[in-house]
Amino acid sequence: MSNEGGYKVSGLTMNGEPVQAGDIWTIKGDCRLEAVVEPRMYTVTYEHPMYGKFVITTGEGEEVIPGAEIAYRTELKVEVRLDDSEGYEISWIRVNGVEIENESEWTVLGDVNISALLRIKRWQVTATAQGEGELLLYNEDLGHLAIPVDTVEHYTILRVNPLPSKGWMLYSLDIDGADLQTDSTIMVTRETYIHAEYRQMEPYRFPVAFTPNGDGYNDTWVIEGLWQSRNDNTLEIYDRDQKRVYKASPYADEWNGETDNGHVLPAGNYVYKFRTATGKVYMGMVSIVRN
Repeated sequence: MSNEGGYKVSGLTMNGEPVQAGDIWTIKGDCRLEAVVEPRMYTVTYEHPMYGKFVITTGEGEEVIPGAEIAYRTELKVEVRLDDSEGYEISWIRVNGVEIENESEWTVLGDVNISALLRIKRWQVTATAQGEGELLLYNEDLGHLAIPVDTVEHYTILRVNPLPSKGWMLYSLDIDGADLQTDSTIMVTRETYIHAEYRQMEPYRFPVAFTPNGDGYNDTWVIEGLWQSRNDNTLEIYDRDQKRVYKASPYADEWNGETDNGHVLPAGNYVYKFRTATGKVYMGMVSIVRN
């Protein structure tokens, strides 16, 4: 009997007596030939790749460890599990030099060597600016990114630095449509779009009167140019007796002629004191007009 291929023969007997394959036997009567035929065992080798690990299993679901002996024609499932599926991706998986897809099956026909290469994902970062100024993106290892478009690895830390030109101020800064604070630090984990809008600086203008009567027009005291210190300002309102009746910090054009406690103030003249983000103070008179 041949023992070529993936099987081996052992325990060969003729009429109960051990014989070797290839021996000559003279038939002198009934003969009974017996043998044990077993699949050959082959070695499965692999090393876990960086950023992930292999999970190699048989058709019965048994996990195969490196160096395991596996029988001929066993079906193996080859799977790579990433440490972070959002941050890493599979470059290739190979079995005995043949490239396969993740979670593919491989039939054992000899020794099996499994390998894989994983890589960190790269993301496109786009930075744009409207108005007069620059928008710089900086990484300690990479330096300044190319603007307006560059690519970086997943988990890259970037410092966002908007630089308005002289006479201009930052009006808004957002990342993928969400507000972003000035001089923020971000971690890139997806395609990223950062946008800065600059506006030319303008003088503050304080209305001399407003009509908080609930008609939807001129119901609140709106300061022109407030955007220049909208996140860092203080407004205080005083009555004729120099008693403070209203305070907001920051103020966002919401004063409707009421006190801090919600009491309606009578028509008349009031003193405003407005402090900007730079510490400059403006004072003047404002009238509440009630019909």
